[in-house]
Amino acid sequence: MTQSGFIEGTNVKYLVENAQGQVNNARAIAEKFDSEKPDLIVPLTTPNSQAMVKVVKDRPVVFGMVTDPVQAGLVPSYDKPSGTNVTGVYNFNPVEQQFDDFHLMVPAAKTVGLLFNTSEDNSVVLINKGKAEAPKVGLKTIDATVASSNDVLNAAQSLVGRADAIYVPQDNTVVSAFDAVMKVANANKLPVFAGAPEQVQAGAILTVAYSQEDMGIQIGKLMAQVLRGANPGSLAPQQPDKTELDLNKKAAGQLGLTIPDTLLKQAAQVY
Repeated sequence: MTQSGFIEGTNVKYLVENAQGQVNNARAIAEKFDSEKPDLIVPLTTPNSQAMVKVVKDRPVVFGMVTDPVQAGLVPSYDKPSGTNVTGVYNFNPVEQQFDDFHLMVPAAKTVGLLFNTSEDNSVVLINKGKAEAPKVGLKTIDATVASSNDVLNAAQSLVGRADAIYVPQDNTVVSAFDAVMKVANANKLPVFAGAPEQVQAGAILTVAYSQEDMGIQIGKLMAQVLRGANPGSLAPQQPDKTELDLNKKAAGQLGLTIPDTLLKQAAQVY
């Protein structure tokens, strides 16, 4: 936004609210913004965007960090303008590459535990994709589902002795309690691979994902267009152009895993 000429405190003011991963909070924030009628509303993540789009009908909305905007009911098409008050940036993660690279690093793994919230549309889409990709690299999958962040520790513990690794997609509920996942994983020598770079920094061994920074820049450009008068309904949703491989060499080493040179050479970030 700054690069586009919008300077905070000079010609733009940001009202920031955090739903803390709770759907009820997201709905309350959506109603608050709807009553305040700002010039633009920018919800991030699928649940927050769903809450906002359900409530806000007469203000421009630019969503971001959404996995599948069509499945989530935000827009009718991936690549055509919505004709409504909504557009944004979505990032359907490269699940196929995540599973391929995990298999290269942990070829002995046979079963992967899928840890997710069945109520999050974004997670269900990614998990279904994971279930389709896993057999292609010789992996079986088992579900460990949660309804809230309070369930994450028990769900992760339920995978001990049943799974050789844990996969966490871009799931807001699980990510909000990711330290509980890593507590169980580290205590039981279970490698974790995930949907976002932040989880690799926190101890997962790898992800292949869209750059959060690049997405932020892309969202900012869309925001600037709308604030300059563009109709969101005339702007097609966008997807980032490139993905990046992030690795956690320290976490892999603690598990006795060696990262193949082919992956190290491809990595954008190695922790």
